[in-house]
Amino acid sequence: MKQIFIFFIFLFFSVPALAEPGKNLIFIFDASSSMWGKVDNKCKFVIIREILTDIIHTLPDDRNVGLVAYGHRKKADCNDVEELIPLGPIDRQKFIEKMKAIRPVGRTLLVPAIRIATERLKTLGEEGTIILTSDDKDACDEDPCATIKRLREGGAKFTINMVGFDADESEKEQFKCMAEAGGGEYQTADEPETFLAAVKTSAIEKAKPETEATSSEATEKLKPATEATSSETTDEKAKPETEATSSE
Repeated sequence: MKQIFIFFIFLFFSVPALAEPGKNLIFIFDASSSMWGKVDNKCKFVIIREILTDIIHTLPDDRNVGLVAYGHRKKADCNDVEELIPLGPIDRQKFIEKMKAIRPVGRTLLVPAIRIATERLKTLGEEGTIILTSDDKDACDEDPCATIKRLREGGAKFTINMVGFDADESEKEQFKCMAEAGGGEYQTADEPETFLAAVKTSAIEKAKPETEATSSEATEKLKPATEATSSETTDEKAKPETEATSSE
């Protein structure tokens, strides 16, 4: 329970701070089958959903928020990625409703999800922060670190903050590499001391006040966009359980 509490504290305090200066946040929701696994007798995807629900309620009204999910529709499909909410003015009710409908089914698709998120930012000509929480490496043999480097070199303006949840050492190494390539930070949910340090860094050092100016041009760009073409994917770290046996 302490582990989950510290994980909540890290996200609760750091996400708003990490969103400055662009105020644009895109959350990537891991709905791979391994998210049926449990920590402290609760399914991992339920824990993440509850934490993000609390966070979305605390974000300032002037934040722009997007939501991407992967592995939530098909098994063994490396294209099961969907932009559930295009980046735009925060709509808390819609965000929570979309998350509640997510059920883990497939593979871990880090690379396709990052591509969709960064393409949205690039299309809008905006900078943004991507918050990606995962418990496994990319399942379709793609190199996330190399992909992130190419995207940034290609003009996409984004930062990636990785949170490894119940991950093993090899998975943590990939997450660290991704955060470094994306100019962001990596934190792990199973090392309390690391999370406590992250709270101090993110909530105090990175949350220094900035001028709260938003141009009408930026607001115009971020009006609700048409739903991007979704793709499909899946994770083999853990076999999916029936929803009847999950605890939410």
